[in-house]
Amino acid sequence: MSFDYDDNYKNMKWGGSTTEKSNPLLYVTLEAQTATLKGIVKNSSDAGIEGATVTLKADNGVEYSGTTVADGSYSINVIQAGLDFTATVEKAGYLKNEFAYSLGGESKTLDVVMYKSFGIVGDLPGLDWDNDQVMTQSTENPNIFTLEINNVEVVAGTYAFKLRADGQWGTYELPATGGNYIDGKNGYDVVDGNYQWEIKTAGTYNFKFTFDWATHTLTFERPYTLTDGVQELNWVDITIDREFKAGWNAIVLPFDMSAEEVKASFGESAEVAYFAGDEKDGEGNVTVKFNKRTEGDIVAGVPYLVWSEAAVSGLKFTKDVTATQHNTTGTNFDFVGVYTTTTTSEGDYFMQGGKFKKTGNDNTVLPFRAYLKLKAPAASVRSVNVVFGEDGMPTSIDALQIDGLNGAEGAYNLSGQKVHNLQKGRLYIVNGKKVIKK
Repeated sequence: MSFDYDDNYKNMKWGGSTTEKSNPLLYVTLEAQTATLKGIVKNSSDAGIEGATVTLKADNGVEYSGTTVADGSYSINVIQAGLDFTATVEKAGYLKNEFAYSLGGESKTLDVVMYKSFGIVGDLPGLDWDNDQVMTQSTENPNIFTLEINNVEVVAGTYAFKLRADGQWGTYELPATGGNYIDGKNGYDVVDGNYQWEIKTAGTYNFKFTFDWATHTLTFERPYTLTDGVQELNWVDITIDREFKAGWNAIVLPFDMSAEEVKASFGESAEVAYFAGDEKDGEGNVTVKFNKRTEGDIVAGVPYLVWSEAAVSGLKFTKDVTATQHNTTGTNFDFVGVYTTTTTSEGDYFMQGGKFKKTGNDNTVLPFRAYLKLKAPAASVRSVNVVFGEDGMPTSIDALQIDGLNGAEGAYNLSGQKVHNLQKGRLYIVNGKKVIKK
């Protein structure tokens, strides 16, 4: 391709040189890959669509377009056919179609099917086979279509559903076990065949269907967010609405986690500890013990402490949910997991910022956490010391108080006994403050 520009700024001519060049200021010749893109735009009934716009746009802003005629055909002369384009096909009343396309420097034929709607049908509660639940096209990515149906009461059974375009589907026989099929006949470009879902537990479910037009995949989710309360559910997609702090966290979950899942979620250094009971001496000093769970997993409904080296949030799992709980009991304290916001009593201990803190009557424990619930009368407990494992190393208990020691002289161990020979690495109370002997 070439153009000439004369000295009077009057004549710009494409496709060759001019015969009159008086004192030329500029003469440029460009080499380009030229090609033709042509094809037919049809509807789902295999009829041509008139007035549809087909556009090719490259990242550098170069753009070519054409409009279909009565039979749905179009032809576009592409000068820079070596570029990679985003192809867009649009027509009022039809779904916008957008996808990556490359001519590779050669003329090509591109036939396109346009649809008026994508919908979901089936015998899953909230659906039926005759009337589509129409999906919503994303404004950010026109290839993505979604449908959400919330608070659906479902009983145990096997349910089927499928995607349809314009209320129609292809001609394949329905498979016995479900699956994904692409039917290209008569312009049908949709996922064909039944999806099947077996539900074992009756409950109230949320459903989300996502269809990706670009990859021809239909995704079925059962979104469920752990916020406050639990019900029995079968194979749901769970998001835990909680940030776990770095350090120790008290936790109870309504589903199992394997040791591998624990490390994948909380880090390779993650540890799980279980409540191993408590003892009280004659002075009312209670030692609460947690042991490391060597299996490294989490059992549904059992309260634990979980160690995470860094803060963690946005955890997601696909699991069965059980509302059954298995609180662990001790002599003076029980370690209790809660699925709903729970008010504590005086003398209970809850974990905050990786530390156990003594509660009052007005404190609350948030859902999916655990706390030490006092069983004995509060007046009978003089002090509380929490230790881990056989070596009895203490945790960082916030504002540990032992009655009668504040302001006193001397050093005391965590059982409230006055000591004279302090051992290196041990924690003592000196004048009401925690001190570790170095």
